[in-house]
Amino acid sequence: MRKTILATIITLIYLCSFAQTQVTAPKIIGTIPTYGDCNVNSSLKEIIFKFDQDMLPGMSIPNNKNMPKITGRPTWINKRTLSVPVELDSNRFYVLNCNTWKFRNFRNVNGIPLNPDVLLFQTEGDNQSDFSKETYQEFLRVFPKMYSYASLKQEDWVKLIKQNKLEDSKTNIEFSLKLMTVLKKAQD
Repeated sequence: MRKTILATIITLIYLCSFAQTQVTAPKIIGTIPTYGDCNVNSSLKEIIFKFDQDMLPGMSIPNNKNMPKITGRPTWINKRTLSVPVELDSNRFYVLNCNTWKFRNFRNVNGIPLNPDVLLFQTEGDNQSDFSKETYQEFLRVFPKMYSYASLKQEDWVKLIKQNKLEDSKTNIEFSLKLMTVLKKAQD
């Protein structure tokens, strides 16, 4: 009797853990252009989103003031890849939201919505250099010490910052995008 109860408990635990792995929210695993890219060619005609799971055919790409002009209906190339036809201007910062807490139509085949995500990028152009190396040095000195989650995340922030070449930024927007890329990699 004890073995039967123990076997039942183990089976239930296994089934619960299996069910939990089957109901995870989908994630965007790749985009064209890549997140934080500061030199996107303005002749790019489509933005691509790649998901880690098969998706239902719906989508939510809410409008915002920095959204690229969508020139046609977004289409699913396959169950994990979405193409969004766009028209881009040069020297422009763009934001493309995928789901919000209000609009949640990006869903996997189990109906679980994508957590709100965003694609940020800038097109190439005559960006005037407004980035200050002195500001970068001050940031490098202060950020790893003062960032509230630095110790919690146990990341080597100086290494991450240098790997992502924040110092090579030409503009404040480029610096900001690179910093957001660092924070995104750290899941923050």
